[in-house]
Formats: sequence, structure tokens, C-alpha cells
Amino acid sequence: MKARTTTTREGWIAAGIALLREGGEDELTIDRLAKRLRRTKGSFYHHFVDIDAFRAALLEAWTTTHTLVPIEHAESESVRDRRARLYDAVGKLDHRLELAVRGWATRSELARAAREAVDERRVAYLTGLWSGKRRKELAEIEYATFLGLLHRHGVDYVHNVKPMKTLLRALEKLADEG
Repeated sequence: MKARTTTTREGWIAAGIALLREGGEDELTIDRLAKRLRRTKGSFYHHFVDIDAFRAALLEAWTTTHTLVPIEHAESESVRDRRARLYDAVGKLDHRLELAVRGWATRSELARAAREAVDERRVAYLTGLWSGKRRKELAEIEYATFLGLLHRHGVDYVHNVKPMKTLLRALEKLADEG
């Protein structure tokens, strides 16, 4: 008889991310998670105190993979090349998950707080990529456009590349003026 493997905390989070991506936050129940992983609820409680602790851990994982990792990726380059590296990393992210978390944030205080913290962190990073007096405004416009294109085109990120490049060229002219 084959030995049963254990499911790690990261395994539970990965299953939660998959459920969230596929069906939204209503899928994030202990029963659905346990069924997906073919584990007992006791296994879940071995790693998490309750579903709220699990949801907080899931949002923390999203923050790391969708904000901190791309920023770290961009930081490995010179200042001049950081934006290109950032958008390269962002283009490879799970945009369906991004949209699912943003939808969840409209109905959950926990998700809203995580989304707001992520948005602030992203805008702060973009602000640092601009120079001049208008850098915060330029970062806000850049980020708002990114989000708008994400909502417009969904997971098909390729449609966002050309409009973002056009926007960035226009914003660079504004930065040079101010």
C-alpha cells in the first residue's frame, strides 16, 4: 500500500489560490480545500487556526508573489532598466488571481486591507522610478492605467503591452517638462 504524503502549509495555500482563481472567494472553504487536496479537516487545522487565518496567509502569499517578487526582480537591474524588468515580471503573473483578489476585496475587509496595502506598495515603487515634482502623480496614472487595462482585457496581458508603452512615453514627456 502506498504511503500517504502530507500536505504542507504551502500546499494548502496553493490549493486555495487555485480555488480562488477558478471560482472566487466563495470557494475558500475548509471543505472544498480538504476535498481538493484529499485531506481531512484535521490536516487543515494542523496548519491554520481557522479559515480566517488561512485567508490571511493566502493574501500574504498573493502579496509576495504579485508585488514583492516582481519588485525584487526589477531591483536587480540598474535604475534605467528597472521598469522594463518590472513589466517583464508582471507580464508573467497570474492575472486571473489578481482579478479574483480585487473582486474579493469588494466584499471582504481582510482582502480590501491587503489590496490597499499592495496598491500603496506598488505606487510607492513606481513613484521611485520617476523623477521630478510630478513623480507621485505619474506613478498614480501609470498604476491606474495598468489596473484599467487589466480589468478591460482580463488575463490576456498581451493587449496591455502596447497601450502601456504608449502611456509611458507620454508620461516621460510630462516628467521632462516638470
